[in-house]
Amino acid sequence: MIGLDTTAVIDLFRGDSNIKSVLQQYSAYAFTDFNYLELFFGLDSTNKQHIAEAEYYEQLFESVTRLSFNRDIARKASEIYWRSQKRGKTIGKFDCVIAAIYLANNVDTIITRNSKHFSLTGLKVISY
Repeated sequence: MIGLDTTAVIDLFRGDSNIKSVLQQYSAYAFTDFNYLELFFGLDSTNKQHIAEAEYYEQLFESVTRLSFNRDIARKASEIYWRSQKRGKTIGKFDCVIAAIYLANNVDTIITRNSKHFSLTGLKVISY
């Protein structure tokens, strides 16, 4: 199974041929609850275009493996965050949580448009 970053989910919605091409190489995908949160922070529930986008994400999240957050993952995300800080790199806290969720669920690879966001997380990064 391979994990998708939020950028990959957005690009799927937009019909990006690059992400579609990469995904054809894999048979099983996972998303995290934090991907879901990031997506919905970007949507205005009163905007008709965003409502259609939200419906797409709802259907997509129902059709793939969804991975959740817990206290052990919170500690792992904190470790990833501080390790990156000590190396002089800043990884966003949501990205640290997404990486920790995948690692805790034995998902060792993530697909993203922003490879630098996951460079020190312990995940293998596939960029498109």
